[in-house]
Amino acid sequence: MHKNTQIILASTSKSKQKLFREFGVNFKSVNPNFDEPAPKNEKPEKYAMQMALEKARKVKAKIGKIDALIIGLDNIGVLKKKILVKPADAFDAKRMLREMSGQALSVLSGIAVIDALSGKEIIDVVKTEVFLREISLDEIDAYVASGEPLGSAGSIHVEGRGAIFVKNMKGDFLSVVGVPIFRIAEILREEFSVNLLLHK
Repeated sequence: MHKNTQIILASTSKSKQKLFREFGVNFKSVNPNFDEPAPKNEKPEKYAMQMALEKARKVKAKIGKIDALIIGLDNIGVLKKKILVKPADAFDAKRMLREMSGQALSVLSGIAVIDALSGKEIIDVVKTEVFLREISLDEIDAYVASGEPLGSAGSIHVEGRGAIFVKNMKGDFLSVVGVPIFRIAEILREEFSVNLLLHK
């Protein structure tokens, strides 16, 4: 790849943009305008990768054939083989939190990288285990009242107040917060000859 190859994040998520900036990545953010369909009977790993790929493809269709690498990302939680989506309302969030209390969750980060010039596509998924402590009903009520769970798949936002419920993790913390930077950098280096540390 050319040293001036543009890095495009297929997301307008403020938290993802913040992390990319903190890693020193020179990137552009483009909204994929993609409404994720509700999961049906898909395997969680396949669903996470497909959602990441669809986001990247939507951005590729917008920008056309230019010298750019598009990164699509998608995070889902899985409890007992069931995909956790964002709660519909406060009542739904409380139900989810009661189900997850004291349980081990899998957080899957789907990654898709598309070369806008060649059309080459690479997809992968990073899995992290998250172990939650027992959460009391009073804590659930207070947490839901804060409003934080309503925007998070599985109703727990580990970058915010939800961190108080996380007893332990096995895997990549940054993957859980939405940007599995180690694997992203590895894919860019090995598949597209782009080193994020050297790419300006």
